[in-house]
Amino acid sequence: MAMKKTYRLAMICLFLLMALFILLAGRWTMIKIQHYKAYKQTENSMVLKIGKDKLTIEAGSDVSLYDAIHASGGTLSASGSINTSKPGSYPVVYALRAMDKYGREILKKRSVIFTVEDTTAPVITLKTDQLQIAQGADFDPSGNVSSIMDTVDGSIAKDKWQITSQVNTSQPGSYPVMIEAADTSGNSASASYTVTVVTPAADEHPYLVRVNRAANTVTVYAKDDAGNYSLPYKAFLCSTGPDTPLGSYTTFGQSRWRSLFDNASGQYVTDIVDDILFHSVPYTAESPDTLEYDEYNKLGSEASLGCVRLQAANAKWIYDNCPLGTTVEFYDDADNPGPFGKPDLAKIDTISPNRGWDPTDPDPDNPWNK
Repeated sequence: MAMKKTYRLAMICLFLLMALFILLAGRWTMIKIQHYKAYKQTENSMVLKIGKDKLTIEAGSDVSLYDAIHASGGTLSASGSINTSKPGSYPVVYALRAMDKYGREILKKRSVIFTVEDTTAPVITLKTDQLQIAQGADFDPSGNVSSIMDTVDGSIAKDKWQITSQVNTSQPGSYPVMIEAADTSGNSASASYTVTVVTPAADEHPYLVRVNRAANTVTVYAKDDAGNYSLPYKAFLCSTGPDTPLGSYTTFGQSRWRSLFDNASGQYVTDIVDDILFHSVPYTAESPDTLEYDEYNKLGSEASLGCVRLQAANAKWIYDNCPLGTTVEFYDDADNPGPFGKPDLAKIDTISPNRGWDPTDPDPDNPWNK
């Protein structure tokens, strides 16, 4: 009898334990379902979409990593960068984070690749589309180009331009000039202008000389039919200095050689005003093989005390072709060196055995000419 009671009690306990287990399992299942629903509800409210039309970017554009993404329902972050100045492919990973009501982090990620493309042609800026020059002028068609700029490459160097010119400065008339340039991505641009070659009016002072102190260039102008010095004729590199004046003056003296400051000498000297002269780059003696070649290599920049230094051939041209009484104007315009631009300078190799000679000197003994 006692065994039956014990058995019955054991069965009751077992039943109660099973009931408790079923109750707890049901409760646990309900909690899991609630957590799952909360997770999915939060996850479903998170939006992370990519604007595919914005994954290709034009080089040079001002863009943000977030321009191509639409996100809501969480906190967005991005890892990666885009260099819009350099065409190429740029991977970026976006992460959207949120917390459900039970404090669990939910993360959505998207990896995308941005492509930077350069499809924009360079911009060619001309000083004018109609240029008049004097018959016989030293014409450089690149001088009328203010700049050629590209979004990616920046300023395109002159040796990358293609210039087609039919200008014959010995024959009056109108001539076309075409400028073409391409960037490193193959985008090309072109621009054209017209050059009119005009016979200058006869005059005892056929030229006006203008010195741009800021650009260290000299431009020579001839007269048009109306008697105005409007026809560009020649352009020279020069070196001016802190005492180079502004204003208009007339030349009053010339000499083949002249003593300069610091025991130096200059060739083909023309007096402009007071002690301000046109002359060659200095020599250490009155001999054409004693050139201060380091000073020659400074042409195109400020280097003198105040005189206008020139290559020997250019100083000689003024000496030979600009009679006393020629007007010389000094002005400043750093952005515009003149209608023929800023001439190039082939610098002297300082270890060359010819370095004591100005390469442009017409002297028959000049070794550069042999």
